[in-house]
Amino acid sequence: MLGDVVVQMLGGSDVAAIVGRAEDDRDIVNTARRADADLLVVRASSDAASGPLAPIRAAVGIDILEIAEDAHSGTLLHVGESPVTLDRATLDALALRLKGRA
Repeated sequence: MLGDVVVQMLGGSDVAAIVGRAEDDRDIVNTARRADADLLVVRASSDAASGPLAPIRAAVGIDILEIAEDAHSGTLLHVGESPVTLDRATLDALALRLKGRA
């Protein structure tokens, strides 16, 4: 399956492991959160406007400022998009990023 291929491309189980699979494409983000995942791998949809990432794609380029209850602090979230080529350099950089979260 696609996830297994990505694990191998990233360098095997020392870097990444499959922690869950979404049964329903409409809830993939919550499924990933419940599994405590650091990386969500999805197959590209032929119709990005209605695919499983449509709500996230709709927010690309929007900065979101979440203000804390004390109104003195908050969190800035930026939803971005970075096209990548699945070459060795990109996969090595992604593997290092994932290892840094461990």
